Amino acid sequence: MNQTTSQSELNSNFEYDPAYLNALKELYVMIGIWGVSLVWTVGYCGLFAYQAPGSTQAIPVVWGIPTWVIWGIVLPWVTCGLLTAWFAMFYIKQDDADILAEDFSPETPPTIKQGSPS
Repeated sequence: MNQTTSQSELNSNFEYDPAYLNALKELYVMIGIWGVSLVWTVGYCGLFAYQAPGSTQAIPVVWGIPTWVIWGIVLPWVTCGLLTAWFAMFYIKQDDADILAEDFSPETPPTIKQGSPS
């Protein structure tokens, strides 16, 4: 008897690994944070960091730092640092494969060959 399987049957039986799905979800969150930070930094600095040639308007400063640097660079930098800490501590999940890898102990440990190479 000839058993052939069509592509649609293979696709209907295909299931992604939960660790892969978690990693994909985490990737989307990281890319989203990075994208928002990029748009904010480039947009804000592009709008507020440059003055028209010949402009006599003073650049506003806070503690001697131009305000566009504080709001366009420092704020996203600190925000991304805090979001990274939150992401690492509370969002990333440990998968079953990670737990199994930690508990795995082979019956015979690997041997280390000592001596000079031949």
